[in-house]
Amino acid sequence: MSIKNFRLSCCFHPAVGWCTLFCFWAMGNALFGQTPAQKFDAANQFYQDKNFEKAAESYESLYSEGFQSPELFYNWGNACFRLGKIGCAVLNYERALKLDPGMEDARYNLELANAARLDDFETLPPFFLRKWWRSTIRLASERVWTGIALFLFWAGMTGLVIWLVGQSREVRKRSFIAGLFLVLLSTAFFAVAQGRARYEKHSGEAIILVPKLELKSGPDEAATPILTLHEGTKVEILDEIGAWFKVKLPNGEQGWVPANTFEEI
Repeated sequence: MSIKNFRLSCCFHPAVGWCTLFCFWAMGNALFGQTPAQKFDAANQFYQDKNFEKAAESYESLYSEGFQSPELFYNWGNACFRLGKIGCAVLNYERALKLDPGMEDARYNLELANAARLDDFETLPPFFLRKWWRSTIRLASERVWTGIALFLFWAGMTGLVIWLVGQSREVRKRSFIAGLFLVLLSTAFFAVAQGRARYEKHSGEAIILVPKLELKSGPDEAATPILTLHEGTKVEILDEIGAWFKVKLPNGEQGWVPANTFEEI
């Protein structure tokens, strides 16, 4: 299998939106003298010219200026993969899927990047409710979940209005039941939307970016090493003390790593 090609349509993906595009254009002209679209096109040209190092630097520059989109992360991940930087590739494919869970190309390439990792920990099955919740909020973006919740809420309110003004007793009864059900159902979707928003802001998951490091038993260089980790490994962030973070591996093993060895998804 080979890595799927990069995308050129960053600035026209629906997830970005026209309002965001206008902000990108205005900020780009005002602050940098070049629009994000132009910078993105330049980075893509570096990629086409097989100058993957320069392409990755350009994508990273866009990100450091505050611009994000599924395509930006996807193309950045591809450039990192071509450079053999597996940790960077995994991180950016994960970020692309975080913004657009339906991006199949990113999911395909993430599988390739994960297959290239040196660490292959057995994954412990999570508690079923936690697994269900994580799977649910990852199905769609916050905007989609909020849209569904609003639709259900107003549909329910319509039913309650019909209950108040309806002439037929049977119609009023059915409208009340349907309206109340839809309003209550909308609260569940609002909860999912809030959960998705928190996940997008702070996923609680990170990718190891350094080639190799020791997982320590405590937040100190002198602590006993537990095992060796390699780039591309996904960890769950549990705690923080100073410049050290307590993390959990897919197999349930826990330990401490320095803050400069990973990045949160």
